Amino acid sequence: MIKVYKILRPDEWSEFQKLKIFSGSIHDKRDGFIHLSSANQLDFVIQNFFKDEPLLYIICFENLSDIKWEKASNGDSFPHLYNTLKLEDIVEVIEK
Repeated sequence: MIKVYKILRPDEWSEFQKLKIFSGSIHDKRDGFIHLSSANQLDFVIQNFFKDEPLLYIICFENLSDIKWEKASNGDSFPHLYNTLKLEDIVEVIEK
């Protein structure tokens, strides 16, 4: 069982809930895939990309079939999704 996480700002989370699918943030769309994180990568990602955000939603998914683990500029392999996320696939939501 592999868990991956998507960090969302409140407006992104609201849109995801409304549409029941998420096709990516502006950064995801720019890069051509949805950026995800493993549990061990969450703190790094929050500190480097979301540190000024007062509220975040950490959305957990398990066993997404089309994840690709690819090297990032820091040399670590991150999970990337070249598809959409579905509300029905969420296993947990953490407000931070």
